[in-house]
Amino acid sequence: MKPKNYLIKEKRSEAPSVNSLILNKQLDSKLGQFYMVWAKGIDEIPISPSSVNPGRLTIRNVGEASEKLCQYKAGEKVGLRGPFGSSFEERGEKILLVAGGIGSAPILPLAKKMRDKEITIALGGITKEELLFVSKFRELGNTIVATEDGSKGYQGYVTEAISDLDISAFDSVYSCGPEPMMYKVFKRVRDKEIFAQFSLHRYIKCGVGLCGSCCIDPEGLRACDEGPIFNKNELKNSEFGSYKRDSCGRKTDLI
Repeated sequence: MKPKNYLIKEKRSEAPSVNSLILNKQLDSKLGQFYMVWAKGIDEIPISPSSVNPGRLTIRNVGEASEKLCQYKAGEKVGLRGPFGSSFEERGEKILLVAGGIGSAPILPLAKKMRDKEITIALGGITKEELLFVSKFRELGNTIVATEDGSKGYQGYVTEAISDLDISAFDSVYSCGPEPMMYKVFKRVRDKEIFAQFSLHRYIKCGVGLCGSCCIDPEGLRACDEGPIFNKNELKNSEFGSYKRDSCGRKTDLI
């Protein structure tokens, strides 16, 4: 599949190392699916849109390809392949959304879709400058904010900020962000009668389930096909929360 070019209508700075590219067309992806986004001349990386209408890609500058994408300007074109992967399932009436850092991007469209339900949103960041879409989330539901340095909201991890919430009171829980954060959420829902889904970040190379670079131990579930959205039962007894693999297949620590 060749990348399809989209015109960038606008570029926005969301945080010191995060930019959004607003596209000239609507995207046809389901909630939580991703596109392989082409940084021309360098590489392509998986990105889940932070909006589908209009299409919006929110990108954190963490490597060569993402740095190139963050340098794009309005009037330039960006190539997308997709959409790929699994999506969030809407279930229940009382919902908890937990997002950390750039993980707020794919959670935002889900929150918008579920705005007619009773939703609680928990957002975490290192500093207040790195929190994403706080005002947008506050328009959609009760929003809890946590920063590690205490510059906004609760001082500490977002999982600590929601430690007093009765998790059993929720019908469904959805989470995206750093895996150690998601794993703490997972442990709270693992043995309860609660529907829960998590958006995993793994090294994705082909995006179509062929190369096996994103396979998850021990079942070989592919993050680009069966994922990136996994329910809690799929993650039980897996590598989730323990390790991931780099581009060469070596086990690496979660960061």
